Amino acid sequence: QDPESYGSLLQHFTGSKHHNIALRELALKKGLSLSEYGIKTKSGLKTFPSEESFYNFLGLDYIPPELREDAGEIAAAQNHALPQLIDLADIKGDLQVHSDINVEPSHDLGQSSLSELAFTAKKLNYHYLGMTEHNPGVSEHTQSQIIDLIKRKTNLIAQFNHSHENDSEKMPFLFNGLEIDIRVKGDRALPDSCLDLLDYACVSIHSSFNQSRKVMTKRILSGLDHPKVRFLAHPT
Repeated sequence: QDPESYGSLLQHFTGSKHHNIALRELALKKGLSLSEYGIKTKSGLKTFPSEESFYNFLGLDYIPPELREDAGEIAAAQNHALPQLIDLADIKGDLQVHSDINVEPSHDLGQSSLSELAFTAKKLNYHYLGMTEHNPGVSEHTQSQIIDLIKRKTNLIAQFNHSHENDSEKMPFLFNGLEIDIRVKGDRALPDSCLDLLDYACVSIHSSFNQSRKVMTKRILSGLDHPKVRFLAHPT
């Protein structure tokens, strides 16, 4: 598409379908016709280099793609009442990060140290970061060994936070979390006694993906059923 028509092209193919149908109905009431080439008026085709100019010509505030669902956003744009979306500057932390603290997981050990992660988080203006390494491999460790590994991780994070308490430029606080596998029958791959050592945990599925919807739902609900478990990781 020519640069002067790029805005209408982008708007047309961004959708959603229902939003675009509602937008076309609004345009027809104004005696206008919309397409990926621009807006057809009585005096000819009007082209738009940006989506903002496209929406403004229709008497609307710019509607971000995330809101284009025909869920009241067009009326809100007419009344200057669109909600403010969260952007990157609003994000104050990340609660699903793997460090290189070796709790001897069955897979996916992180590559970065606590210091590297904390300094990167500081550059992003984060207030906190959650360390959620995978649980120790169940088949390779006894319950006692698993508890010892979690205690070691807990101490390392506590020491890091304590060592930076009096920094002139405050470091992000590191939460002591863990990503725990939900096994085939719904039990967590970590003794509940270990959860007492954590600030929080998340749970996730790493095996037997072809279970029926009913069985998988029951499995996930079982894995979530503990007050220290706060969210489901990578649900899709």
